[in-house]
Amino acid sequence: MNLDREVRRIASEYPSHGKRASLETVSALRRRLAPRAGAPVVAVVGTNGKSGTATYLARLLTASGIRTGLYVSPHLASWTERIRVDDVPCDPQRLIAALTAVHAASEASERRSDLRFFDVLTLAAEQLLGDAEVSVFEAGIGGRLDAVRLLQPRLTLLTGVGLDHAEILGDDLGEILEEKLLVAPPGATVLSLPLGRVLDELAAGIAAEVGFRLVRVDPSPRGLVTPDLPAYLRSALALAEAARAHVAAMRGVGSDQEPAVVPRVPVDLWLPGRFECGERDGVPYVLDVAHNEQAWSELASELRRRSGDLGGRPLVALVSVSPGKRRDTLPRALNSIPTLAMAIATRHTARPATDPRKVAGELRRAAIDATAVEDAGAAIEEAFERARQLDGTVLVFGSTHLVGEVRRGLGLPPAERRP
Repeated sequence: MNLDREVRRIASEYPSHGKRASLETVSALRRRLAPRAGAPVVAVVGTNGKSGTATYLARLLTASGIRTGLYVSPHLASWTERIRVDDVPCDPQRLIAALTAVHAASEASERRSDLRFFDVLTLAAEQLLGDAEVSVFEAGIGGRLDAVRLLQPRLTLLTGVGLDHAEILGDDLGEILEEKLLVAPPGATVLSLPLGRVLDELAAGIAAEVGFRLVRVDPSPRGLVTPDLPAYLRSALALAEAARAHVAAMRGVGSDQEPAVVPRVPVDLWLPGRFECGERDGVPYVLDVAHNEQAWSELASELRRRSGDLGGRPLVALVSVSPGKRRDTLPRALNSIPTLAMAIATRHTARPATDPRKVAGELRRAAIDATAVEDAGAAIEEAFERARQLDGTVLVFGSTHLVGEVRRGLGLPPAERRP
C-alpha cells in the first residue's frame, strides 16, 4: 500500500480550502460516525507556533504518565506524523482504514461540498485517538469553522495572531482573533500568550461575550531551557507548561481557577524542521519551516542572535514560497540578516508553489543576489555547492514541504528524536 497515494486519492474528492457558512455538514457527518465519549480535548489555535506548542504539551503530558493523543499538521515526510499517541506515529494501515470509513460516511452528506479533507482527517484522528486519556488537537485555519471546534475542547491554547490565509480569514487582526477564539465553547478555559494591548482587550471582550475564561500566560518558560532553543519555541514551551497544569485540573487535580502546581518533568525540546542544525559533507545547514511574514521575521531575528554560534559564515538561503503569502515582506527579512550572501528560489513539489523566477526577481529588486532553480533537487545541490565555495552555511526555509524534501534528501528521520 502506498500511503501517500491513498491519502491523496481521498483528499482529491474534497476542496482543500474555501469559505463556508457553518459546521452543520461536518457536525452531521460526525454524528453518523457516532464517536464514543472521549477523553478531554485541548485545542491549539493561532497563526504560528501551533505544532510546536501542541507537541510540547503532548510530550509534557506523556512524561507525566498520561496517555496522550496528538493531532498536528502539516507533516514533513509521512501522514502518520500527524496523528500520534505518546509521540508514536499512527500505524499506516489504521490511518487509511479510519480515513476510508469517514470518507465513506461522507457520501451520505446532503451538502458534501461544505466538507474539506481536513474535516475528514480530523474526524479520523478523533476515532484513532479514542483510547487516549487526553488529546491535543491543532486546529487548521481559523477555529470557528474548524472541525476541531466540534470536539468541544475544555481547554484552548492561543499562540498568537498574525496575517496569513487572508483569502479565507481576511486581513483584520481583530476578526482573525475572533475566528480563532471561537473554537472555545462556553465554560472552557483559554490560555493566551500576550497579544498586545488592543488585541488583549478585544480577547477579553470576546471571552466575556461567549462565556469562556481567558488566562494570559507569561511567554518565559518556567523550566530550564538550552541556549540554542529559538525564542519562538521558548514561548511555545511556556504556553505548554501552563497548559499542563490546567490539564491536571481537568483531570481532577486542583481546579480551573487555581490549577495544581505540577512537578517539572524533563522532555525532549528538539523539533524537526525548527531551527534544525546539522552538517552535510562539511557544509553546515539550518532548516526551518518558517512560511509566512511573522515566521520569516522571527527566523531572521534568531539568525542574528545566533550569528556567533554559526561562526559568522556567509548564508546561502534556499527558499520556496506557497501561493497567497505576503512576499513583499520576504526581502525585508532576508536583508536584515547581515551574513546573507545569496538566495536561491525554487519550488516545493508536494503542493503548488509560487514561480521561483518571480520570487528571485522580487529579491533582486531588493538588492539581494538571487537566482531561480526550478527543480528542488537541483536547487538543493546548488545551494550546498555555493555554500561550499563560500565556506558558508545553507539556510532552507519558506515552506514545510521544501524542508521535508531537504530532510528526506539528507536522510533525516522526521518522526524520531534528534538524530
